[in-house]
Amino acid sequence: MIDALNTEFIGEVDAKQRQLGDIQNQLRTATRELAAQRKHHQRSQATCAELDEVLSRIKNVKKAIKSGQTFNYVDGAAALSSNQMNLDPYIPEDDSPKSLASLRRIRAWHAQVDQVVSNRINFMKGRNAEKEMQCKKLVSLCTGVPLESVEPVSEAAIQGVVCMFNVN
Repeated sequence: MIDALNTEFIGEVDAKQRQLGDIQNQLRTATRELAAQRKHHQRSQATCAELDEVLSRIKNVKKAIKSGQTFNYVDGAAALSSNQMNLDPYIPEDDSPKSLASLRRIRAWHAQVDQVVSNRINFMKGRNAEKEMQCKKLVSLCTGVPLESVEPVSEAAIQGVVCMFNVN
C-alpha cells in the first residue's frame, strides 16, 4: 500500500512538473511576443513623432508661403529701385590688372558670404519645427490636452487674452 501511494505520489509530482514546464514555456513565449510588441510600439511612436514633426514643418512652410503672398512687392521694388540704397558694388569695366584683382576680391567675398549663409541655413533647417514640436509636447503634458489639439486650443487662448487687453 505504501509503495502504491509512493508510486501515485511520484506520478502526480511528474505530472505537475510537466505542467509547470509547459506553463514556463508558454510564459517564455508570451514574454518574447510582448517584447516584440513593445519594440514595435516604440518604433511606431518614433514614426508618429517624426510624422508630427514633418507635418509641423509643412504647416510652417504653408504659413510662410501664405504670408509671403500677402507682401506688397510693388512697394518693396520701389524702395529698392530708389537711389537711397545701392546694393551692387562698383564693378570695374576695364581690363587692367587692378580691375582684375578687384573683381577677384569681389568674387572671393561673394563665395565666402555664400558659404557662410549656406552653413547658417543648414544649421537652422528644422530647428524651428523641432522647437515648436517640443513646446507643443510640453503644453500637452502640462495641460492634459492631446497633442493634436494643442494648437487650436492655444490659438483660442491667445485670442481671448488679446480680446481681454483690447477691451481694457
